[in-house]
Amino acid sequence: MEYSISTRKYGTLIRISGRILSMADSRDLMQEFSELIAEGKHHFIVDLKDTEYVNSEGLNVLIKILTQSRNAGGETILCHINKHLKELFIITKLSSIFTLTDTIKEAEELLEKNMECAEDA
Repeated sequence: MEYSISTRKYGTLIRISGRILSMADSRDLMQEFSELIAEGKHHFIVDLKDTEYVNSEGLNVLIKILTQSRNAGGETILCHINKHLKELFIITKLSSIFTLTDTIKEAEELLEKNMECAEDA
């Protein structure tokens, strides 16, 4: 698994490529993610465009990212999910927990709306 992290206007973009197979494979990503949370960054877009495969432990990595961002008052949106991953999310009912979008732009628009709603509350 390889990844990159970049800052966007309405959140932090995490691009994951390859296979998400275990917490051990994702150790560096999760360390950087924890540091981002500690720095006050709570909104994330996870781009899975180049992700080939995710097993049950890989799903746990994504769930952990979602849970930590929500516990910090933020949100995590998954985008560019291929057909096989989308089916996996539907079968496991994770599609009812995660916010899924087709593009990074759609994810950014949702984060922008969420931030505006939070400011109005």
